[in-house]
Amino acid sequence: MGHILQVCPRTHNTRCDRHDHVNQFLKTVLGKKGFSTREEPSIPTPAGIRRPDLVVWKENQCVVIDTTIVADNYNMEDAHQRKKEYYDKPAIRQWCHTETGIAATEVEFTACVLNWRGTPAARSVLELGRLGISKADWMIMSVRTLEWGAKSIACFRSSTAFFGHCVLPFLYGLLWPSRSLGPHGLVLEVNC
Repeated sequence: MGHILQVCPRTHNTRCDRHDHVNQFLKTVLGKKGFSTREEPSIPTPAGIRRPDLVVWKENQCVVIDTTIVADNYNMEDAHQRKKEYYDKPAIRQWCHTETGIAATEVEFTACVLNWRGTPAARSVLELGRLGISKADWMIMSVRTLEWGAKSIACFRSSTAFFGHCVLPFLYGLLWPSRSLGPHGLVLEVNC
């Protein structure tokens, strides 16, 4: 189950949709609470481009939020902390200051972490609760996580995969456009 819901190439698109639907809901709720939002801004840093899922701000508060859905055996508090550390960089603080006018030292970082069973990380609940995310909002995000997990399973069960050798991968796509190449140039056909 974990393979299908977290790493299987056949369910990649539905996993991305699962993440995006949770993130979009979070953006909508925060927008209704008076926050201005930027979704997936490209922020240049010395380490490369960073794209947090959301940057939200109002009055003297700016928060960088990244959403992630982890396996049920993964330490969610660790995932939360890693997300915060990944984005808490001077270049991102400065970008937030430039975009919002809020002092770089006042920029906060948090994460919206759920596991694939829909359980949120305690620190995510606490920190996003300070922004007005309620228990009811978490229930909806949990249901969306489960709903898209079920869609991933359905996609996996209805898909077919053919793994074989392809001498000319670029030619293969021209001859059979309904099929795509999987990892390592192998043929992968997915019907979802």
